[in-house]
Amino acid sequence: LRKNYFIKNRNGVICWQSNNNSITENLFSRNTLNALTLTAGSSFNTISYNSINYNQGGVWIKPDSLRNSLYNSFLYITLDNNSGFSIQILNAPQGPVQFNNIGRNPLYQSFLNLSDSLVHAEYNFWGTISESAVDSIIFDAVDQPQQGEVLYKPVLDQIFATAPVPPPDRVIKQRIGTD
Repeated sequence: LRKNYFIKNRNGVICWQSNNNSITENLFSRNTLNALTLTAGSSFNTISYNSINYNQGGVWIKPDSLRNSLYNSFLYITLDNNSGFSIQILNAPQGPVQFNNIGRNPLYQSFLNLSDSLVHAEYNFWGTISESAVDSIIFDAVDQPQQGEVLYKPVLDQIFATAPVPPPDRVIKQRIGTD
């Protein structure tokens, strides 16, 4: 699934029992629910170089009828300004969640590891390098002991330019004289 626009839908894309796919270079924006859902045994997918912006939820990985979605990789993605969550993981283990720009989502717990397994999320740009600020973005074993941990260190100290560039924030157009 490459170079598509999923804009103003209920859900952008739902992968149901969908394995070994490449979802790359897509734009997911302004979907009223989730941009990308992996469910019912959707495993070994590579999700890369996507822009996931202004949706209710970003990426949701969930089981269905005890079929787990496992070992998906999330690389070079920009998750920006999603109002609910950036990533919510209910199944693990997953592949790496690395080299992404995860910023300007709700500041409090927008990256959720609701599985009981470890998630590798090193080398991401979180919009900050403050350890306490990144901790507040992540919900994992630190917040609730039965959840899996999210390993997020080291963090990138600036936007990762290989991933899609996030949309500009707080742009203001104003009249100055006759211009």
